[in-house]
Amino acid sequence: MKPRAVVCDIDGCLLDVSKLYLEIHKRSLKGQEMWNFFHENANNSEYVSKIVEIFSLLNLYGKAGYSIIILTARRDLIAKSTLHYLNTGGIHLEYLNQLIVRPVDKEGTPSHIFKKAELEKLQEQFEISLVIDDEYTNCATFKEMGFTVLRVLRGKND
Repeated sequence: MKPRAVVCDIDGCLLDVSKLYLEIHKRSLKGQEMWNFFHENANNSEYVSKIVEIFSLLNLYGKAGYSIIILTARRDLIAKSTLHYLNTGGIHLEYLNQLIVRPVDKEGTPSHIFKKAELEKLQEQFEISLVIDDEYTNCATFKEMGFTVLRVLRGKND
């Protein structure tokens, strides 16, 4: 029997990046300039905060023996800083087993295509009980693959 796992995205799921997007908009950044700024500040607590409800949910699954796998379209160039950010301080994700980021050779690949391929690989090792994401296209793809999907939608935060 394969170990059970929960797979979760980072941005919009574990971390609220709305302040980061507001800053990008304020600076009128577009294209690669926008993505460069995003990735340079994706772990900056000035722009990013933890979504407590999803952290709590993942920690409950972790306590129950599930593997917690983070699957993100973030660049692999910030994988180490992202892992450090998720494992330290007030942002601490207690039961993180694996972080999967988009490699340089997959940049430009739409998120749902990259994540679908990664989920297919993960299915060989794990019984995936739940996939958590915030993007509609990703969630629709995961549903078509037969997964139980939790789509994170958040209202305005003050």
